[in-house]
Order: sequence, then C-alpha cells, then structure tokens
Amino acid sequence: MKKSFGVIGLILVAVVLFIFMRFGSDSDAEKSGGGNSSDLAQTNAKADGQEEEPKKEKPLPEGILEDLSSEYMRGYGSSRLSIHDDLMLMFEVLGDFNSILKGRTNLPATTNKELAATLIGNNNDKIRFISPKAKFLNENGEIVDRWNVPLFFHFQDGYLPDIRSAGPDQKMWSDDDTEFALKSE
Repeated sequence: MKKSFGVIGLILVAVVLFIFMRFGSDSDAEKSGGGNSSDLAQTNAKADGQEEEPKKEKPLPEGILEDLSSEYMRGYGSSRLSIHDDLMLMFEVLGDFNSILKGRTNLPATTNKELAATLIGNNNDKIRFISPKAKFLNENGEIVDRWNVPLFFHFQDGYLPDIRSAGPDQKMWSDDDTEFALKSE
C-alpha cells in the first residue's frame, strides 16, 4: 500500500508542477515578461531597442462630451446602398438621438440646417451624432442626399420626421422623390 501511495503522490506532485510551470500564476507571468501576446510584443520591442508607443485616444473636440459619429451613417450615399437605405440611416440617427437623450434635448422641428447642427453636437448634452466633416453636409451645413440636394424633414408629431429626398431630377415634390416615413396605423 505504501508503494502505491508513493507512486500516486509522485504523479500528483508531477501534475501540480507541470500545471504550475505551464500556466504559472499571474504574478509569475508579469515578473517574467509573459502574459498576453501584447505584453510579449512590448517586451520583445523593448529588447530590440524600440520604444513602446503609447495608445493615444483621439481627444474630443472642444465643447463635445461624447462623439458617436463613427457609429452612424456608414455607407450613406454610396453606390452599394439605395436612396431608401440612405434615408433609413438618417432616420436611425434621429431615432437614436431621441432614445439616447430621452427628451432632454429635442430635435428642432424647424430647418435642415438647425437639425444638422443639433446632430453635430450643438445640443444640451453636447453629444455628436454626425461629423461636421461628413460628405453629406453641404457648405451651408445642411444634410444632403446623394445628388447634393438638401433633405426635407417634415415633423408631424414632433418626435420623428418624415424624410424626403428630391431624387435624381434634383427637384423636390416631383415623381422621382423618395420619402421615408413612419406610418401610424
């Protein structure tokens, strides 16, 4: 019996040593320069005489507390999307604006330019939903369609507007206009 316990004990010690040597503790990994592959790359870079590059977060523009503009309007005006898709993207921005700000800041139910300014970050919460450098903003600060005609926003209930594009003929209220609207039933 003592002989079998000795063999089993020896096997257990070997397994524990193997696990410890293979995985180690967190502090051992840090002491040895191990850890994740990022840590290993940094250790190797230091060994090669290269300087470690600090991660730089892009600073927010002055007066902006949060910038969400990279999350919205991807593909707007591109050939892979239709004009209807573009209007859906715009509608998504407006809906998320209302959802995120939950009535603290209302969408202005006036002009395209005022609506664009609000989405750029000129709102009480200083949250940016679209970039002021976006290709879909014209020189007047208006949101335009793929034909560079300002979109028309019609607020019926004050919450979310109907959105209209002039279409390829670039004339508002003609037969080729495209409209995106929430229809209440």
